[in-house]
Amino acid sequence: MTDENKRFVGEFANPHCWLLMADSLHSQAAELYGGRSRSATTTQTNANREIVRRTREIDTPVFLLGGFALENAIKAFLIYEKTSINLSLNGVADEHMLQEVD
Repeated sequence: MTDENKRFVGEFANPHCWLLMADSLHSQAAELYGGRSRSATTTQTNANREIVRRTREIDTPVFLLGGFALENAIKAFLIYEKTSINLSLNGVADEHMLQEVD
């Protein structure tokens, strides 16, 4: 592991940073969801022009941010419990293979 990767892991891959990011992502999702009533609506109809599904366009980014928040909270727990996450040489996680650390 290069010195740059060690710095990345030491400074940014600690459990507290993952948890802070999870909290930030959750806050952003909650803020977006608060404006849901002002969001555009997408309506899907069938061949008989009956409404099949109606969704708010803001729902997708809210669920995406919520999913990222949950993922970061899980990573914080796994790292705290001494589970490693494989990182590529440039410091970017290219797979989520988890391995137990003795």
